[in-house]
Amino acid sequence: MNELQRQAYMEAMGVDCYIPRLHLPAAMPSVLCDMPELAEVPVANAEVTEVAVAPLPKGKNGSAAAMQALLGDDEPKKSQPQQSVKAVTEELVQTASATPVPQFTLSIVRGSNILIIDDGLPGHINPNDYLQLLHNIVFALGAGKQQLAIDGFVWPMPGVKNSQFDQSETAARQTLDAFLAKQVDQLKAQYIIVMGEVAKAYITGEEVAKGALHTHPQWQLPLICTNSASPMLNDGSLKRAVWNDLQPLLSLIKSS
Repeated sequence: MNELQRQAYMEAMGVDCYIPRLHLPAAMPSVLCDMPELAEVPVANAEVTEVAVAPLPKGKNGSAAAMQALLGDDEPKKSQPQQSVKAVTEELVQTASATPVPQFTLSIVRGSNILIIDDGLPGHINPNDYLQLLHNIVFALGAGKQQLAIDGFVWPMPGVKNSQFDQSETAARQTLDAFLAKQVDQLKAQYIIVMGEVAKAYITGEEVAKGALHTHPQWQLPLICTNSASPMLNDGSLKRAVWNDLQPLLSLIKSS
């Protein structure tokens, strides 16, 4: 077997290197078994410097002291006291209390096919007179005679402390949207009237002008904005401006 065949055989057997340990009988001496002679190399003189090692402190906490000595810490670090749950809770309460809480009231008036969202009623306004005024407006719009019912949306929610629930501006809008979405779904409303500046700010925002017919993006219903109804009970001259704002809705109801 020549060298090439031997190497191929070794590769096929998965042997990377083959070194014979013994000379086989009648075999040629292998150079792989010959150990080369190494020349002696004089070792260079090296200076040995002694390093002084500080003795480790002894005591009850010998292991901790030894580790501190190795790390170079002269004094053991004191563990930082953890805040109690009560302290953390009080801190969160103070943070929540510092957040400004909006305060507003809205009147939610429901009919058979119309939903009216108005500013909150002042304390001196009679709710029956208020509902009669809205009934006359809805009847004049061509929506027919309807049995109106009024409900109130108050923020912050009565009986709820700031530390218990989120009562921020964002939470107020989200809660109001969920409440009105439920009213629209149960009522099967076809038209929305938003009356008053507070109601307009929370329902449509400042980008929607009064007297312009608008489609609510969430409810997909025609919506129109005008002034609040309660001041008209004290000043009848305000009715003309409200009626002018509602003309686009009047045209829509007549055409449907």
